[in-house]
Amino acid sequence: MIGGELSFQSGGYDRTPIEDILPVSMQKAGQNYSNEEFKPVVEKKLQHHPILRLEKKESFNLKTWQSLPLLNGLNLGLIAKPSSHVLFGYKRKGSLIPVLAVQKTGKGRTAVLATDSS
Repeated sequence: MIGGELSFQSGGYDRTPIEDILPVSMQKAGQNYSNEEFKPVVEKKLQHHPILRLEKKESFNLKTWQSLPLLNGLNLGLIAKPSSHVLFGYKRKGSLIPVLAVQKTGKGRTAVLATDSS
């Protein structure tokens, strides 16, 4: 699922079979979406994940991630499920909001990109 103002709980996907297979749970209360710009924080222990490989050479890959423009738009109220891997997120008020998260689901995999600047 790719984010935006009408995605996740704002699109009515909370407490549905879609939420069951996603790597995040959705909180209903509070603000669900923000238009603020932000720099994603790549989780160091997962920085070698194939999805995050923008360049073959590790040093080029890190430089590429650091040179990316700010992202705009963020789905809030998402909580990473214990079975998920948060590849990058946004640090806000001391916690990490999942922005790109993946998990194995059944015989496949699911992912969320909780921003509409993709």
